[in-house]
Amino acid sequence: MSFRACRGISYIFLLLLTSCELPFDLKTLGDRDMLKLYCEVVSGDTTVLDMDVLVGVGMYAWFDFTPTSLEWHKAVAKELWEMYGHHDSFYAFYVSEECAGNLYNSEVEPERIQMRKDEIVNFFKEFKAYTNSFAPGKPIMLATNSMGVPYGADTYTKLLEHLDILCPFGFARMPEGDLTGYESAQTLQKFCDDAGSHLWFDLEAFLFNPDMSLYPRPIDQIVGDLTLLDNFDQSIYDEVVELIDKEEFIANPLDAYENKIFCKGAPLKTGVIWNKKYIEEGK
Repeated sequence: MSFRACRGISYIFLLLLTSCELPFDLKTLGDRDMLKLYCEVVSGDTTVLDMDVLVGVGMYAWFDFTPTSLEWHKAVAKELWEMYGHHDSFYAFYVSEECAGNLYNSEVEPERIQMRKDEIVNFFKEFKAYTNSFAPGKPIMLATNSMGVPYGADTYTKLLEHLDILCPFGFARMPEGDLTGYESAQTLQKFCDDAGSHLWFDLEAFLFNPDMSLYPRPIDQIVGDLTLLDNFDQSIYDEVVELIDKEEFIANPLDAYENKIFCKGAPLKTGVIWNKKYIEEGK
């Protein structure tokens, strides 16, 4: 598989099935809803805008790599490919379930730890084989955190046989007694180098409030991460990230998308589409 150099500085993570509510009524967009706006971006126009698109496949459930989750992801990946696969800007599938760096999350019992490790390996083995059947050569990406990595050392080799891009996060908040962020990054780099996979940096640009809401992370901390963790594929974070004021966005979301977010030279962005039919009310 050949990893082409991404044409531009912008990526879109397209998370189609999420329970995140939008801060405005879709009716305010008239006959052009959120999905249509994204469809316009995931089109021939992305070539003009120098964009590649990592299309998100999720969210079934956090940290869930069970056989049921696998079948759901396969169905969604095929649907996404049928909708967008004819566009050259379609770069990769991003499985958005995430996982702890130990590859078994919060399990305690040895047999369940091994079960979770086996599940995630089988998930990506089967998912990669399936997507290759209709989208050969398209990379698969997973974001894990950077914590407890040594506890997953016996599984990373098997996992990375079927995973093209590992994109870990959390290096600046390593728990006491774990590796340092730098040590974790170097360990993961060795795993990826040995497997021929790519290691990308999921840089955390936000911090958590006590209620788990997010707020922008101080720029000196972001620069510190980029300076300390120098083994990742080249970063141009400072060129591609900026914020749009919430009130400006809510006041005229259509104008924000057309003239600030999805315009030539636009910064790095994360796209979320809320599809209500996939949400179980009251849960």
